[in-house]
Amino acid sequence: MSSTGLPSSGIFGTVADLQRFAREELGISLGQLAIGMDIGHPSVHVAIVGTRSPAHVDEAVAAADIELSEDAMRRIDEIVRHATPIAGPSPETV
Repeated sequence: MSSTGLPSSGIFGTVADLQRFAREELGISLGQLAIGMDIGHPSVHVAIVGTRSPAHVDEAVAAADIELSEDAMRRIDEIVRHATPIAGPSPETV
């Protein structure tokens, strides 16, 4: 187990590494990192975020102001480089 409570190998290890990077190096949550990455992508115009609690709404709204630097994006790429993609639904198949 990692310090984040996730298994330290495979996709969970990658998630744990992203969570640690977000918290320790950027001072944000993993959810905010995900929203910031989406909003910062040049082809994305809006992020639709689902929540389960008012706290999640506040966290998502705060993420709208996150601008990830090129260095942060490079670090994220390094973290996920060896992750195994997990297939799921895509717009092309719906």
